[in-house]
Amino acid sequence: MGCASIPLGQSPPEDDNTQCSGRGDCLNGTCLCEIRYSGDECSGFNLPYHAGISSVFYFVAFISLVQLMICIIAEYQRLKQPSFLRACRLTTQKLLYFFVFIASVLRGAYFTTPETLQPAWVSYLMSAYYPLVMTCASLVVCLWAEIFHLRDIRWERSQFLSKSFLGFLAFNLLPYSLFLAEIAYSHLFSGRSTNFFNGCYAALLLIVVIFFLIYGVEVFFKVRGGFVYDFGTVPNSENVNASQLHQSRFGLLSQAIMLIVIIGFLTSETLGDFWKKKVPVYSRNWHDIVFRLAEVGVALWFPCCLWNSMAPEQLWILNPRKLLTRQIDPVAGCSGAGGLDWEKGFTIQHWAKTIIIVTLMCITGAGAWVIIQLNEDSFVRVLVAGFAIIIGYILFKMLGENTVTAIERAKVSSINIVTSASDLHSASTSGGSGVHEKLNTICQDVECK
Repeated sequence: MGCASIPLGQSPPEDDNTQCSGRGDCLNGTCLCEIRYSGDECSGFNLPYHAGISSVFYFVAFISLVQLMICIIAEYQRLKQPSFLRACRLTTQKLLYFFVFIASVLRGAYFTTPETLQPAWVSYLMSAYYPLVMTCASLVVCLWAEIFHLRDIRWERSQFLSKSFLGFLAFNLLPYSLFLAEIAYSHLFSGRSTNFFNGCYAALLLIVVIFFLIYGVEVFFKVRGGFVYDFGTVPNSENVNASQLHQSRFGLLSQAIMLIVIIGFLTSETLGDFWKKKVPVYSRNWHDIVFRLAEVGVALWFPCCLWNSMAPEQLWILNPRKLLTRQIDPVAGCSGAGGLDWEKGFTIQHWAKTIIIVTLMCITGAGAWVIIQLNEDSFVRVLVAGFAIIIGYILFKMLGENTVTAIERAKVSSINIVTSASDLHSASTSGGSGVHEKLNTICQDVECK
């Protein structure tokens, strides 16, 4: 059996789900099914699609698990007194392998069976992928932020975050809290759309991408940061490894582009109820395929960039010193002039303000989405959407200013005024009060800023 053709110039009723089981379009009496389904009336499921997508994600999970095991074994062999627990100590490299493994397994499990045969709890696996990806991306951002701000740390050695750990922990509470809220919402309001949460994931992922690009450009494009040890002098072409530089830049941009694509698709999924049934089925199929490819690419990027499990010092993502052909030695006698005091810039107050701003952004988006869903007046919908965009822009600007202020505060706190004993003695005899007045003025200016 096929489907009943619709006369030219007419369209089927919006509530008519008899055409192709509501999973495709009728074209000349034949059902053109969505990519997940097959059959004359789109009543079956597309086995090659589900098997292909799930197999790719399982393959990424397998690669990540193998890399994690190799990393642990290599660290075990390097220990002077071998211990399995010490070999399993928490490092950035191991945590990235682990979260990519979990994210890929959950994605593969979701696509193993078609939606019609899945139990209710399997639908949660679809959303669980995004908090895990955000954890991986934010971990890389925090690592690069420390590489940029901090000095005198051996980045070529496997380790975990230091100064930015609390910030990393505070941010990751947001996506996982959002995921739990989605589960609670689906239980309380069974049958209602949860597409709104996709928009929230997109907003949080956008914040990660912005900082991913900020610190990625500073470290891998401008080649600046604590690992350079040159106090503001940009390395020239003679002491920069061109091959590693191009690899890092390509890797940075490729991941940023794929994350931006996912943000766009998540945003479109948020508004899926308004547009999906109004576009041809082949457009929806291309949308689904590109979306899945972007998700695979984002997960696969981490194992590719962390390919050398046994020697993390050879990976540009973990050790930016690979960008330099020779180590630039720090200038003697100025140990504090080039570093940043991270804690004085990124304080508890800063992170609290950041969480408040991000929460308000989510609440604004949620409120606008609820009003748009409950109101059928197109003028009211456009007005609410406009106000939500304006408020979101203001909050996003506040978030940027808050971060810039914290960075400037960290820079100012790192200033050391070095004065010799003879200079202090002469200043005290000739006009020591003037020196103290200048210092007080500087302190007041910094505090006011």
